[in-house]
Amino acid sequence: MRIGIVAKGNVFGYGGVERSVVRIAQGLQATGRYQVDVIELRPDLRADLASGGMFDFEPRVLPGGVSLFQIRAWCTSPTASERDFAVFQALVELGRRRGYELLNGFYASTAGFYTAYAARELGIPSVISLRGNDIHRDVFDGRRLAHLQFALTSATAITSVSAEGLRRAEILADCAGKGRVILNGIDPSTYAEGVVNVATGSPLIGSMAKFRGKKGLPTLIQAFAQLELPAARLLLIGDVVPEERDEALELITRCGVEDQVTITGFVPREDALRYLRALDLFVLSSIHEGCPNVLLEAMAAGVPAVATAVGAVPEMIVNDEAVVVPPGDATALAKGITELLSADRQAYADRALTAIRTRFAPDRELADFDEVYTWCLTR
Repeated sequence: MRIGIVAKGNVFGYGGVERSVVRIAQGLQATGRYQVDVIELRPDLRADLASGGMFDFEPRVLPGGVSLFQIRAWCTSPTASERDFAVFQALVELGRRRGYELLNGFYASTAGFYTAYAARELGIPSVISLRGNDIHRDVFDGRRLAHLQFALTSATAITSVSAEGLRRAEILADCAGKGRVILNGIDPSTYAEGVVNVATGSPLIGSMAKFRGKKGLPTLIQAFAQLELPAARLLLIGDVVPEERDEALELITRCGVEDQVTITGFVPREDALRYLRALDLFVLSSIHEGCPNVLLEAMAAGVPAVATAVGAVPEMIVNDEAVVVPPGDATALAKGITELLSADRQAYADRALTAIRTRFAPDRELADFDEVYTWCLTR
């Protein structure tokens, strides 16, 4: 069965959507039931107009046999809508030539719109996968909201990384009865071994992200300051986005913890567990999320965690695998950190590792997608 998994933007980027697309595509290909193409939509890039033509598709073969097609805009227009339509035309033609039986668009308000529209043109089923920001932030962008609603209404089936996302989808569009929650999976063997020590502290508390608005960094900084532990260190693995960096540094100084905070800068994703393993405690302080891969990474690294109750977190943490606190509340977060520091942290880590090996094993995630695809193709 040949299927196309559609994403907009660089599928090898830093974000959770990008990593999920490649992971799921390679996993489905390995089952032997699917011939999987990943289709990277890039209206931001211009196609080589001196090449064979608008529909000159040359795939790159990824490890495991997945074919990657990058569709660029075959036009000279600087107008975004013209470039978007050129990419859409190419997606439909690629679908015809490759003979797709199903398209799955990841991130409903962007790739999902192209996917649902193209699937209608091709007369095949479509699956739209909600990831997080597409059902949270993008709802408040008029153009993206319209695209989101079309994708949700037109889709044959919808997957969401959280029950919260699915509930909001059913509020925004007429799509009840065709949704399923599929939590992210993780394969720890794809990460590098070892430990990277870039800071010392007793305890060493850390978080990892491309730190921006939704990650709740101000809450984490204030909570850390409230601990009043002079020997403690806060390690921020990653970097703060440029437009928010000065404000974050100012808050660190105002809280009087400038000598206790280290920001590593960009860290390659394959090295994530090497940095996480050095921590005594991991903190997810987000104010909204989908199904946070970074929490899974901390659990896989054997690091006890405190996490805010956002997105899929209440569904991920069901057997005391972590301490869960309300979002946006520095005092509650500080209390959660204090509680975990005084608890049997190894017991928390052990329960988390058990969950990683069972509920978050890649085979479980793939089986869920397989069931959704089968339902779409046999209904």
